[in-house]
Amino acid sequence: MLGLGNSLSNIIVPAAAGGGYTNAYSLDFDGSDDYVEISSSLFQPAIRNSFTITMWIKIPSTDEQIWFSAWNGSANNFRVNLEGTDFNAYFSSSWDDLIVQSGSVTIPTDEWVHFAITCLKTGTGSDPTVIEFFINETKYTPSPLYSTALTAANQGAFNLGSNHFRIGYDPARTANKMLDDTFVHDFSLHEAVLSDLSIIALYNGGDGSIDQTEDSGNYSASALIGYWKLDEGSLTTATDSSDSGVDGTLTNGPVWSTDVPG
Repeated sequence: MLGLGNSLSNIIVPAAAGGGYTNAYSLDFDGSDDYVEISSSLFQPAIRNSFTITMWIKIPSTDEQIWFSAWNGSANNFRVNLEGTDFNAYFSSSWDDLIVQSGSVTIPTDEWVHFAITCLKTGTGSDPTVIEFFINETKYTPSPLYSTALTAANQGAFNLGSNHFRIGYDPARTANKMLDDTFVHDFSLHEAVLSDLSIIALYNGGDGSIDQTEDSGNYSASALIGYWKLDEGSLTTATDSSDSGVDGTLTNGPVWSTDVPG
């Protein structure tokens, strides 16, 4: 039987109500070479299975940009890309490529937007991986650009090598970068696909007021394995508030800001 706060088929469903908190900071990226690096020791095993990434982001325009990436050459990489009204996710593992796109996506500029991307690994063999994403409370199920699909077997072999996950610029592929004056707040990683209701609950927090380490309303924290609130306000460490404790490192000077959702 499916109970509150439990998972079924790698999907996390609503949990019991909880409290809130205030996060007064975000990070401002210069669109050149600054980034937050988080170890592949956490992200590589997560990307090999079903996962969800969420964050608040504020962009200055819809010119071509990449928000985050995990890159180990053309054979193994994962990234999201916005270009005008086209939003793309690229996922390649062992040369098995999945490129999905939703067109006619309107992402507001100069205002905070809640973003979530889910990746559902189905089975263990030739079953295809399914990617979906949310802009605020609107769900998109993108279509493959080509007749290729990422299989569960190859997703399970995803290999970052000596590289790591980066928010912002990725020195492993210098074309991967945000735009100047992009802000990020409250970044999280779950080792399952969050339910639609959980993702919408995080958006409806409005000001990042849900502490993702705690169950709150329709949000369940049971699959949380990485949570960088980006609330430090100083220095160069992005503390991981999840039980994993894998802190991120600010590199090349992303700037702390008090510009936050709400």
